Amino acid sequence: MTASVTAQPTVKGWLPIDLDFAALPPKVDWLYFGAEPLAEPFFDQTVERLRNTNPDIQHATTGLMVIRELARMMPSAPPAGLIFHVSRCGSTLLSNAMRLAERTTVVSEAQPFSAIFPLGGSSGPPLAALLSAGDRKMLLDALASLFQSYAGHGANRLVIKFPSWNILFLELVHLIWPTTPCLIVIRDPVHVMVSNLLKPGGWVRMKQSVYARHLSGATAGASDAGMGVEEYCARTLGQFYTSAARGFALNCRVVNYDDLSVDLARGVAGFFGLEFGRANAESLHTVFQIYSKDPTMARRHEDDRSRKREEANRLDIEALERWTSEPYNLLKRLSWR
Repeated sequence: MTASVTAQPTVKGWLPIDLDFAALPPKVDWLYFGAEPLAEPFFDQTVERLRNTNPDIQHATTGLMVIRELARMMPSAPPAGLIFHVSRCGSTLLSNAMRLAERTTVVSEAQPFSAIFPLGGSSGPPLAALLSAGDRKMLLDALASLFQSYAGHGANRLVIKFPSWNILFLELVHLIWPTTPCLIVIRDPVHVMVSNLLKPGGWVRMKQSVYARHLSGATAGASDAGMGVEEYCARTLGQFYTSAARGFALNCRVVNYDDLSVDLARGVAGFFGLEFGRANAESLHTVFQIYSKDPTMARRHEDDRSRKREEANRLDIEALERWTSEPYNLLKRLSWR
């Protein structure tokens, strides 16, 4: 338990860590980062580190419009790149690699970005569901400005990696940032499903929530509670891969897990307009040898494809193939090599 100190957020060093649209009026939780880099694989891991290492860390709670007010005082530019993915597919490995690029900030699965895209329509938090296209653009632009410039050294190039379920809103994000290069990371859906059954991701845990029907694409008359977890995963992954296929039509590039390599990471950096520089050449190789989700960067990467194939033999994958085979096979043919 930390004894953080309440303060007023300013343009230097402060970032929003949580947007709560269920509150009336909506509220924003802030934390003082100073010049600390977002060094961990996920944004919430950086938040946890700061809270654990600094018992007196400053925090604040404000209304929603403070995001806009602070962003107006900062340089404004669209992100350098966007990363969408289908879950457990190597997207975190790529976002870790992009952190090595010069003057680049990578924000990975930060709640404030995904909170703007509520699931469930009218069953979601009411004010978030009613946000207009203009409000969403304003908030996304403002968040981008804050994350680009919070450290006080001028605007960094920003790469945003969204949570897997945000791929359902890829077309909406493209309307807001139509010129920003967009990457979609995919993997054999059997391997993705096995991984999420062994260790359920956030979208799998949402099965018991009001958002399950939106994720799985089930009809209004379907019973989400009665749907088996394998059927739910199959349907939801079908939604993810279908959205990814539509993204390719928006000039997004597709990367398959099986093709991930140091050379491909260099290509992604070039696609985003980033440069690694000579000093980080060796570090890029190291990133590919480490388990991507480990915030300590100590655990070695292990190729789990054979184990996932063995686990898949225990599943009835007929439903998975029914929902995912067409969009996945299309994306696989079009993927970047």
